[in-house]
Amino acid sequence: MRDARRRRRLPAAVLAERASISLPTLRKIERGDPAVALGTYGAVLFALGLADRLPHLADARTDAVGLALEEERLPRRVSLRRPVRPVRPVPLSRADGATTDGGRGETGAEP
Repeated sequence: MRDARRRRRLPAAVLAERASISLPTLRKIERGDPAVALGTYGAVLFALGLADRLPHLADARTDAVGLALEEERLPRRVSLRRPVRPVRPVPLSRADGATTDGGRGETGAEP
């Protein structure tokens, strides 16, 4: 960020004012301090005219390490699993041996 600011011949105080941050915070950003909020980095990028690069920071297509890790986790073989057969409801029985559905095989639950 410091190089981008200097290429544009912007004094640090002017860039800090344009990004609505303090000068010490800008110095932290230029040193790469991880304690500075990501939104503050975005404000400085916007003030430098570089905000269009933000969407590309975590783009999966340019993440070589992430793509390599994902590729390692891919299965070597893929097989189709047999479909699970649906379980038929069992009619409830009463103590006298009669079913609660009148012998029709229904459970009494509405569809």
